[in-house]
Amino acid sequence: MESVQSYTWALCTLCKDVTRSNFHLVSLSLPVLSELIHHSDETVLLDICWVLQHLSNDRSVTRIQTILDALNNTGVRRLVALLEHTYFMVHITAVAILRNLSWGGTYCQLLIDNNLLPCLSTFLLVDSSKCWPEHTIDDVCWIFSHISLVGSAHLNQLLIGNGIIPRLMRLLNNASSPGTTRRFLRAISNMILHGSMEQIKYLVNRGCVTPLLSYLKKDPNVEKDLLFVFERVSLLARKE
Repeated sequence: MESVQSYTWALCTLCKDVTRSNFHLVSLSLPVLSELIHHSDETVLLDICWVLQHLSNDRSVTRIQTILDALNNTGVRRLVALLEHTYFMVHITAVAILRNLSWGGTYCQLLIDNNLLPCLSTFLLVDSSKCWPEHTIDDVCWIFSHISLVGSAHLNQLLIGNGIIPRLMRLLNNASSPGTTRRFLRAISNMILHGSMEQIKYLVNRGCVTPLLSYLKKDPNVEKDLLFVFERVSLLARKE
């Protein structure tokens, strides 16, 4: 056990300064990480999570693809399951990794296929959420935003069906960063732009639209989206 802990600690220390130029050297350890992510020791597991966070912080498609290929579906599912881990530091570090892996929406479907939304929904119910650091709340909103970028009514329905929206809204009551709220509302905007009328009605009934419109009015970069959002919400009102 001590040798494994020493190995993961050394690797974690090494990966703190990983760059694009030396990533290929550190990536040689990924097959071992894909095995150790299933380890039961909390110290080993936390070090592995920190390594994966450091390696994925670049968020380039090539690097993320390399990490996902090494983890394969079994490793990805285990990583997602760490959202429900009992050790506080493990599950908030897992959120940071998933934020990186979902970046830009390219691999969101892969994460969703490996149980991301049910585990994220459970994560959002944890009572200790009141003690979560601001960056963890922000990471959750980033994941939500990346999924919404895909622009799929099917994914919208999965977000709704897993109870993500009201739980995120409750979580945001403890958020102090305007950026965190902005990411959440931008994701709601994406859901409205690409959602069905029933999905828009759900968002309206949940109280998402009023703060969204206030946000869109303050952001000059989303004027076009503002018109589409108004149009879609107005269409729903006329049908009602």
